[in-house]
Amino acid sequence: EYYPDNWDKMRKDAYQRDDYECQRCGKENCRLNAHHIRPVSIFDYPDNAHYMDNLVTLCVGCHKKVHADESSKYLILDSKSLNTITRGMVGRNKTEYSHHGR
Repeated sequence: EYYPDNWDKMRKDAYQRDDYECQRCGKENCRLNAHHIRPVSIFDYPDNAHYMDNLVTLCVGCHKKVHADESSKYLILDSKSLNTITRGMVGRNKTEYSHHGR
């Protein structure tokens, strides 16, 4: 997949916005990944996928689970970023997106 030249800054900005905490499990002081809420693959131009409102901070374990869990068809978002990722968990502001890709 394509990542822009400023990807390192963008992912670090996402971590800072999310208080360096996994937005799925709440884990802190761990290795983090920036996850694309709307996957890069759905955009006609990959550059359009790389924006702050489309990134959420996940720990490595949760990031792997999100990509491995085929039953996670929707992402549930809250006003800050991602409240939960797996279907069936209650979010504060339910906005759903199809989930595929990074």
